[in-house]
Amino acid sequence: MSDSLSELIAAASEPLASGEPRPLSIEGGERFAETLEALLRRKNGFYAFESALHVLPSGTGEDVMSLERWNAPDLWRHEYGDMTEGCFFFGEDVFGGQFCFRAGQVCTFDPETGDIEPLAPSLDAWAGEILRRYDNLTGHPLAHDRVEDRVRHRRVLAWGQAHERLEVADELRLVVILAIERADPLERGVEHELGEAAQETLAAQQQLRREPEVAPGQPLERVDRQVRDFRELGHRRDSRIEHG
Repeated sequence: MSDSLSELIAAASEPLASGEPRPLSIEGGERFAETLEALLRRKNGFYAFESALHVLPSGTGEDVMSLERWNAPDLWRHEYGDMTEGCFFFGEDVFGGQFCFRAGQVCTFDPETGDIEPLAPSLDAWAGEILRRYDNLTGHPLAHDRVEDRVRHRRVLAWGQAHERLEVADELRLVVILAIERADPLERGVEHELGEAAQETLAAQQQLRREPEVAPGQPLERVDRQVRDFRELGHRRDSRIEHG
């Protein structure tokens, strides 16, 4: 396994599925399938970069969205007709933009427009691109801002109550890396009460690539929402075509 994939695994959450991944069959993508299987044997599905990146697990039960379910033609892909033909979807960014294998390359798929753009020639190269450009490729700034806004809203900073800080830490269950502005030394207690989750903004890029994070508490809800969104986007696209 490449250094880039190993580094990505090290920075990711715990596996989303406990079982062994199933053998993957991807037309024209034997090498890609082998590499993805090796990745999933190390960590069967995960989140990374404050849950901005989601890599799907394989061979899971119904409580976790799997590669097999996500790629089923009757889940959401049928709404796009032949636009997703030849694609094998394995991950997504915070906006629901998809990462897929198609025609010998790793590509991005825009669910709003149906556009497919080549990104990398292999899964190893894709991991390298993600590590170098995760802000742009995963939407990490939005994920980070959402976490910070949630924390501030629930008064996690020093003037908030201790039980509130712990409740938010348990409720979010999103990250181990969290940048918190600290106006004075009194706020340093927050770092301890969030399980030493806070990291200085100055070191955020390095820490995000080194420190493991915690998966969202209910990842299937996020995926279910996306299925509904994708179906709606597919309907809108068809309507534009019919009335265009």
